[in-house]
Amino acid sequence: MQSRKSKRGKRNLAETLESRARQIARRQKKDSWDTSPVAMLEREIGLTLGHIENVRALHKTFGQGLLRAECTIDTHIMQLTPHEPFYPQYRIIERGGLVNKIRFDKLSNRKLAVDEERRRLAIAREEKLESLHDRLLALLEKRATLSWDEEPLNK
Repeated sequence: MQSRKSKRGKRNLAETLESRARQIARRQKKDSWDTSPVAMLEREIGLTLGHIENVRALHKTFGQGLLRAECTIDTHIMQLTPHEPFYPQYRIIERGGLVNKIRFDKLSNRKLAVDEERRRLAIAREEKLESLHDRLLALLEKRATLSWDEEPLNK
């Protein structure tokens, strides 16, 4: 995963945590069922990283679905634009205009619902990632405490 940088070019704390955790996960020994406390913490770190990646992938899929729905709604709204009627009777034009107005209102409401769902999902994603980053920080701190005699990770 390519690291995202802020405006000043520095990575934020969550990205630094994930980077350090990936370094630990790559260095994990081949005997993944070692019963030492450090090995157990390294497995939990790897599992937490997997959860973070799954949350991002799931929310990316949700976002693509919402974008697809929004594009469909926008297409329907564009098709409701006024056009030259085939029949000159005023009554038909009025009826068609009313039907188009009702359709437009329904589509506008659906678009607002999609926007609301997008905001709700963004908030849920950030809350979930925040809790996973908190867990990752705690695991990294525990591992650092237990393996203080090992070589430090590269920065």
